[in-house]
Amino acid sequence: DEMNNYLTAMGTDIQTLAGLPLQSQDELTTIQSMYDTLTSETKQMTAMYNAGQVESGLQLANGTVEQNAVAIREALKTIIQRAQLRAKDKHDTTMQLVKRQQVMMLALAGFILAVTVVLCAILIRNIKDPLSEMENAAKKLAEGDLSQEIHYRSKDELGSLAESLRNTITALRLYIHEIDTAMGAIGGALLGMLVSSK
Repeated sequence: DEMNNYLTAMGTDIQTLAGLPLQSQDELTTIQSMYDTLTSETKQMTAMYNAGQVESGLQLANGTVEQNAVAIREALKTIIQRAQLRAKDKHDTTMQLVKRQQVMMLALAGFILAVTVVLCAILIRNIKDPLSEMENAAKKLAEGDLSQEIHYRSKDELGSLAESLRNTITALRLYIHEIDTAMGAIGGALLGMLVSSK
């Protein structure tokens, strides 16, 4: 009865192996053949015990049955070890791929960060330089210096602001020129009146 349970468990293990993607189906076929032989010999051994041929049954059990059982166990052990090695290799390969993907993601993130920093620096420079030019012009304009020239030109809001400042400077120059002309005329008329009254 114990031997039948052992054979049943071994048969179940062989069927489980048959359902797995094994490297060599020939080995499984050999094991199945050895299992069939072991089952047949076990039945023969049981029949010998039942027939009272205990000595012959023991010789069969200790000889061929034992050898076949050991050979099957060794073959199954070899297949399991190979399957474990393949599983470990697949795991290692998968982990290497995961690490490569992590490195690639970090490199991509670093690249994106570098591009973002460069674009931000360019954007800041494109805003800061014109604003600085206009700020300096406005300060000098406030101090009365109308000789300022604003060179920044663009079709965006900063360009519009620069154009407005240029127009303001031009208008102020014109007003001051007109005031100078008017003051010169008034001064000349007053001087002429003073000279003619003497």
